[in-house]
Amino acid sequence: MKRLVVTLLALALLIPVGTAAQGAPDFAMVYTVTPMQGQAADFENHTKMYMDWLGNQGGEFVWAAFEIMMGERSGQFVFGTFNHAMADFDTPDVDPAAQQEQMARHVTPYAAGYVGQLMRERRDLQTSPDDAPLSPYYQVIRFQIHPAEAETWTQALGMVKGAMESAGFEYSVFQTIVGGGASEWAISIPYASMAAMEPGDDDAMMQLIASQYGEFHAETLEEMFNKSVLSSSSELFALRADMSVNLPPM
Repeated sequence: MKRLVVTLLALALLIPVGTAAQGAPDFAMVYTVTPMQGQAADFENHTKMYMDWLGNQGGEFVWAAFEIMMGERSGQFVFGTFNHAMADFDTPDVDPAAQQEQMARHVTPYAAGYVGQLMRERRDLQTSPDDAPLSPYYQVIRFQIHPAEAETWTQALGMVKGAMESAGFEYSVFQTIVGGGASEWAISIPYASMAAMEPGDDDAMMQLIASQYGEFHAETLEEMFNKSVLSSSSELFALRADMSVNLPPM
């Protein structure tokens, strides 16, 4: 368990310490799609057709596509539109009936299933700037927190955030609102290349935390993480610009 806690500290120790600003454009709609077995190539090709159609409709939503390259969901695709107010989802940016028709033609026949989630980007907890450009790769760490220990988790990660900021470590934090358990979170860490993902020194991160908060608090943090984390999983996402819509310059 100590290794788990050190890994969490080194990669993404974040969860809420406060409440995000009400009404801020920080909501995201995210869909994870599983291609039909044996039809991955058809899924990609027809999804590109659908995205091309979507991009030609004059809509304003940015849809970023990612392929899960490594992890327990390898081979699945994630499509997300970010930086929205909730009211944005009340007014679709393209004709809903036409969109459903195109999805039924190009996507549904080649998809074994999908999971939709409404998530909130916790800008009060992350170190990545609001206008950070997209990166070619992301390490996405999903956490399941013990519901009875949410306050413990929150207090611990509030302390860790300061150490992460002082080290220049960038990440984004997403809280699942609908489509998952209340204790499910995702931490997204950007990387410019695979080489940049080379693991660092776990002890160095612990020393950083100890230097900022003291040895006693560093040990206390470790105990708090042990107590509150039920499970975590790490995945590698690769940006698929060819399956995305309205992407800003990278």
